[in-house]
Amino acid sequence: MAGVIRLTGLTLVVLLVAAAAVVLRVGSPDVGALPDGALLSRLKQSPEYDGSEFVNLERTHEVREGGTWPIVKEYLFGNEQHRPSKPLPSVSVDLSAFQPDSTLAVCWLGHSSTLIRIDGVTLLLDPVFDETVSLRVGHTDRFQPSPLSRDSLPHIDAVLISHDHYDHLERRTAEYLGRKGVKYIVPLGVRAELRSWNVPDGQIFDLDWWESVRVGNVELVCTPARHSSGRSLLRNNKTLWCSWTVLGLQHRLYHAGDTGPTKSFDDIGERYGPFDLTLLPIGGYSDDWPDIHLTPEQAVDAERALRGKLLLPVHWGTLDVAFHSWDEPIRRLEKAATTKQVAIVTSRLGEVVDIDRATPTDPWWQRVE
Repeated sequence: MAGVIRLTGLTLVVLLVAAAAVVLRVGSPDVGALPDGALLSRLKQSPEYDGSEFVNLERTHEVREGGTWPIVKEYLFGNEQHRPSKPLPSVSVDLSAFQPDSTLAVCWLGHSSTLIRIDGVTLLLDPVFDETVSLRVGHTDRFQPSPLSRDSLPHIDAVLISHDHYDHLERRTAEYLGRKGVKYIVPLGVRAELRSWNVPDGQIFDLDWWESVRVGNVELVCTPARHSSGRSLLRNNKTLWCSWTVLGLQHRLYHAGDTGPTKSFDDIGERYGPFDLTLLPIGGYSDDWPDIHLTPEQAVDAERALRGKLLLPVHWGTLDVAFHSWDEPIRRLEKAATTKQVAIVTSRLGEVVDIDRATPTDPWWQRVE
């Protein structure tokens, strides 16, 4: 209720910011290594690198001007229901959907973690499986475990990473899949972090914006996003962030990763659209950081700019990483999508969706308090 100080999730974050800037995560293996040597030299050749860090195409602030006190005040004394009162609907993942004869199947595992089968290739997007997810300072617990564990994954042809924030890149998952020979397709600079976690160099493919690599018959294009990177407060934007455009022989898919509103949606839509499916983030937004996370309404606008046919909302319903209620993003998305006649699919956690078939949208969140 209003006036009661919350001492979990982001509350811990804001209380520890000052101390964390100096000491938190020093020496932690989760942080990973920074680019150096030949890798750093390559980064410096990128048009997105300004000599000391990566930058966005548009002027971007991680936090709006005016200081951090409004953020502290809003989180400590707000009255939103940040976590559901009971587990969200979840089903066991039907792994038969990821067999060789599958065409385009998608399974949301929570937050941005998504399993995709597209034109003969199985991709794992921004996988995070741990029940406690680190942030650059502090940590937060998932609302519930992932519907699929690391050791239950089907054969994975490649992992796509959009950026190195902890809720998108997980050390233990990288170590596990690295030992199994899985390819990692990542934006510039993330190679250094994966190397420090013993992912073999030959399994890592790092790209700048608009560069691409092929896996089977699928082309993976590293496309722009408007966000940031870093695994500690003292190491912001030393690696690149991106979205991913996935081009199969029959289907096209877009994965936004984390992003704020950007003119790049129009560019990507013109170059590669229309898309059979787009995965767009709808949670984690705030007026205090308007440049780096989409609101649900902005996600609908992005879908139209991208020329998407069907929107799967991600980056919500899993972690307490913002000020809004846990279900506000999906309620706002449903309203905006209806108003602007944008098709959405809202599967339960672990539910496999066959994109080639008509898929009814179940408003399951309305049955959760």
